[in-house]
Amino acid sequence: EQLIKDAPRDALGVYRISDSQGALRQFVRLTDETGASKVFEISGRYRTGDVFARVINPDNGAGLMIITPGRDGEWARAQGDGGVKWQWPWPRTESPTLSNDIKTPAQVSDNFIELDGTKMKGADIFDKYFNVEEQANYKYGISVEEGNGVLKNRPVFSWTADSGDFTVSASERASSSPFGTSNYSEQFIKDINRDPYTIRRPGLENVEIDISRQIAGMTIPNNLEEPIREGLIRDGIDKFEHIVPDPDMRAAISEVAHQGSSAPVWFELQPPRVKPGFSSNVGKRRYVIDYNPLKNETEVTITTQWHLKYAVRGESTLADDVNITATRTFTLRESNEIDGQPVTIDKSAPIRIEVSPRINVSPT
Repeated sequence: EQLIKDAPRDALGVYRISDSQGALRQFVRLTDETGASKVFEISGRYRTGDVFARVINPDNGAGLMIITPGRDGEWARAQGDGGVKWQWPWPRTESPTLSNDIKTPAQVSDNFIELDGTKMKGADIFDKYFNVEEQANYKYGISVEEGNGVLKNRPVFSWTADSGDFTVSASERASSSPFGTSNYSEQFIKDINRDPYTIRRPGLENVEIDISRQIAGMTIPNNLEEPIREGLIRDGIDKFEHIVPDPDMRAAISEVAHQGSSAPVWFELQPPRVKPGFSSNVGKRRYVIDYNPLKNETEVTITTQWHLKYAVRGESTLADDVNITATRTFTLRESNEIDGQPVTIDKSAPIRIEVSPRINVSPT
């Protein structure tokens, strides 16, 4: 624990330090056979992004077991590796004095360092747009993708925001609607006309509503597009009411399942987190409604793509080398309170924002 106390940790939970001799050493937290989390040294052959590493005896460098990264930077023994029964703590002499030159990362990309000291491909793109001063809430990781049988990795970082005081505004309240058989938020009706919705209920086939795609597949005279759209909206609402028969739950869903619920992401993508000169706007949106009558609750998840933009000679230009995805989840519950609302919406509606470079990633 003392060895890694002030050491920086990379995206997969590897701590790297230099001893007084200048030798680089690597450590990870590992859940052992008893379920306890302890610190172990791994072989110097490990490189950032490798899916396996070898725990070593620091006295002689002998390999003891193969391990693999897990969740939240915690490592575990790789499946199929018998390993060697180890003793903790190691029966060893006092560790060499560590260097006092361990520095706090100055840029976001400093959290994605390869063993040879170079930065992971694409990590420097983060530094163009994001400040490190806000990194206290950041989580760092690596996404692994497979293409043509080759595994490729990509650096990613994310953060979560939750005010814990969500309320439905007056303009979002459900009221009488010309569509369907119950009250709906006007914002919901507008967005079901332009964004894709997926409605899921255990035991039933998923319902997909994507009116824009339906319209795009038709040849429609200009004077008929509006009535055709209206008919498709009615069909979509009918499907929604079939999957979610409770009118109170439908009304509450409509109060959050619209683009206004993703608006707080805009505030997250402003200075000082984002560097001066950049602003943001929203791109594609998708809504997933998970209705579970057995649990008397529903989850509404909104996924949005965001773009950073900057001005070039007075023209707004999109940054084309960074991906930003925001996900917000609402939880709605049926209430048994006599004098309360029939459906309540949790005050906590967390937003998770993930950033990755848009590059041709290299093989791991």
